[in-house]
Amino acid sequence: MIFQPIYRRYGWAIFYFLTLVFGAIHITNYGTGVWALLPLLVMPQVIVSLWLGFVRIRYGFRWAVFAHAFHNGCLMIPLCLTKLFGSDQLQAYGLEKLDMETLTASDQLLVGGLGLYMLAGMVACVFFAWKLLKEWRKSQY
Repeated sequence: MIFQPIYRRYGWAIFYFLTLVFGAIHITNYGTGVWALLPLLVMPQVIVSLWLGFVRIRYGFRWAVFAHAFHNGCLMIPLCLTKLFGSDQLQAYGLEKLDMETLTASDQLLVGGLGLYMLAGMVACVFFAWKLLKEWRKSQY
């Protein structure tokens, strides 16, 4: 096709450019009062886009879409659980002004469970990142 010679020669540049575009699209997630912090706020999306790009190249488009949906779902679960099962105090303030002594027992259980959920997610991310990095290193040799 017409673009194959361009892609063969500049595929790496196209990959990284699209990674930055993916991150830039997520700038709209934030208000205008945080312009100075945007590089730090958007960096996780850029890192996720590198991961999704690797998944896309290695395993195909469907797996990348599934991984993106799974990632977004994992981020939405705590919000949904708080809105469904949290008290009015927890829903009003979220985790901003969290004082464990004033929370009800059910809210303490919910916050503790969400903390374990987040910890398990971080452990899973490290495990899968290590596994993908190991696989990528094997393919380089």
